[in-house]
Amino acid sequence: IYTQLIFAIEVFWIIEVIHGLHFYAYRSRQNETDITSENRQSSVDVIIPSYNEPYEILSRMMMAARNLVWPGEVRIYLLDDGKREWLPALCKKWGVSYISRPDNESAKAGNINHALTYLHGDFTLVLDADFLVSPNAIEVLMAPMGDSKVAVVQAPQEFYNPDPIQRSLEIAELSPNDQRHFFNGILHARSNGEAAFFCGSCGLLRNSAVKELGGFPTESITEDIFLSIKLKQLGYESISIQEPVAVGLSPETINDMIKQRSRWGEGTYTQLIFAIEVFWIIEVIHSLHFFTTYRDWE
Repeated sequence: IYTQLIFAIEVFWIIEVIHGLHFYAYRSRQNETDITSENRQSSVDVIIPSYNEPYEILSRMMMAARNLVWPGEVRIYLLDDGKREWLPALCKKWGVSYISRPDNESAKAGNINHALTYLHGDFTLVLDADFLVSPNAIEVLMAPMGDSKVAVVQAPQEFYNPDPIQRSLEIAELSPNDQRHFFNGILHARSNGEAAFFCGSCGLLRNSAVKELGGFPTESITEDIFLSIKLKQLGYESISIQEPVAVGLSPETINDMIKQRSRWGEGTYTQLIFAIEVFWIIEVIHSLHFFTTYRDWE
């Protein structure tokens, strides 16, 4: 069983490498650069899911969001899952609508799903609370939405501070954040192969498609990727662009970075981890069986 498990892991690894490389065989897609006259008048809901970010971070975020430039109606919502008493006053200061809920069920996905009943715009711009959005963000993200089958437009996530590895090795000036390779290389290649996905922030969503799906999926902690998978099943498409629309705060400690990446990995490979755990239990039982047999023989 152990040998077969190792063989299966090697086969899955080879398949994954081939699966990743095949996206680079696609030609770059020519995304729309002009916004349709219909979409230019569209209303946009800007949602900022928040849990434990401090006053200063949220204040800067809302100040930047208030400077968004768009001819259609723009409504900004702060989704508070931390129930902070001082936050409604801060939202009122910046003219941002405050939304809270009685529980924290399903984490970020549940927080957004609760807010869907308050959203009535044609599109939704999702921004993490530690990002500073550019005034032209909606303008940049809206052009590909001219295709009615596009439900997600994802922009790269840029960061204004070095991550713990860059800072520890003092290579921030020599080596970019590892996520730049993902957004400008891997995700762009996946988009060419019609396999891009929403990454949780700096993305524009078509509200009608999300509501047709019934909201964000809650069965995975990586609800953003799962959202694109389920939208794909309904016939919608997720694409990525290469022009940044916001800059965010990278994890400041190595513990925060490990926690972040572990959550990504757990959500993406939940089923594989479950299979490995089952094989491990079988291996333990298999080994204990031999010890029992050996004792009986003696």
